[in-house]
Order: sequence, then structure tokens, then C-alpha cells
Amino acid sequence: ARHYVLAKLTQSVRCEETCLHSTEEKKEDFSVYHGRFNLVAIVSDEAHYSFEKSARLTDIELVTIKSDKYTGAICTIELEQTIQQLLNIGKVPFFVGCTSGSTVRGSFDNLSDVVETTNKFQQHKIWVHVDGAWGGNCIFSDELRPLLSGLEACDSFTLNAHKVLGSTQQCTAFLSSHSQILSR
Repeated sequence: ARHYVLAKLTQSVRCEETCLHSTEEKKEDFSVYHGRFNLVAIVSDEAHYSFEKSARLTDIELVTIKSDKYTGAICTIELEQTIQQLLNIGKVPFFVGCTSGSTVRGSFDNLSDVVETTNKFQQHKIWVHVDGAWGGNCIFSDELRPLLSGLEACDSFTLNAHKVLGSTQQCTAFLSSHSQILSR
């Protein structure tokens, strides 16, 4: 599912109404995507290794930023600085991958803070995805649901039902607040 998210988002860059340009100006060769447009996805050092694999498969640069050494959550100060630095050198940060239950530490990014940070660059329409493959099932628990606070403001979310809900092996759900994203 993680591969599919980056691949599908990369494919959607072909459409003029995507996140590449804050102006109405059109690129001459807009039908060609990825490398030519300097696309950059951003994740923390707690993110699953499959983000790196997906970035390589789709020819997208992946920038990994530090997570908090105590909580394992993505450092939103560094996230903001990284986005600004990328924009300053002509790169297009179009995707931030959050972690809800990292594989090694079980850490959860503060989704509200990540959305608040990306909203500072609202004209660039940065897609915020939540990898809840391990911890996403907390959404079904009244006690643990607060770990996913801010999820409603994110663009997409994955969870693996087979890890907690007793479903058969590989049962992954991909949810998006953009109802037409998969048909583009």
C-alpha cells in the first residue's frame, strides 16, 4: 500500500490541477512527471523502509528528517525548515509521510502539528499521508484514538487490519479525503 500511495500521487502530478505550481502558468512539457519537476517526498527517520523503495521505483527524491530522540515523532521545526530550503532551491516538496506506530519504536507523529506545518505552505498543496500500517488500528479504540488526533485533516491514511483486527493476511485499507484520487 505504501508503494501504491507514492506511485499514485506521482501519477496524479500529470494533471494540471495538482500540487506542482502555485500559479496558473502551465509547463510546456507537463505530461512528463517525476524527475523533471524536482519532486521531493519527505519522511522522518522513523518511517518504514518501503518509503525509500517507493521513491526509487517512482524516481522521486526522498528527504529524511530527524525525529525527536525521546518520542520518535517527526520534528516539525526541521520539517518546516526542510520544506522552505527545498522551495528555495527550486524543488517541489509535494508529500509528507507521517508515521502512526513506527515499526521499531512504535512512535506516533503529531499529525495536527504536521498539518499545521504544511499549511504554512498552503499554496504548494503538500499531500500529508499517514502510514498507520502498525498503529492505525488505534482508531478503533476509545483509549488509543487520541494518538491519531489530527488524522481528519490529513489527505490519506493506511492501516493494516491483519495486524490487529484478526483479518486474513494482507488486508490493507487506503482511505483518502479526496474521493476521486484513485480514478485520476
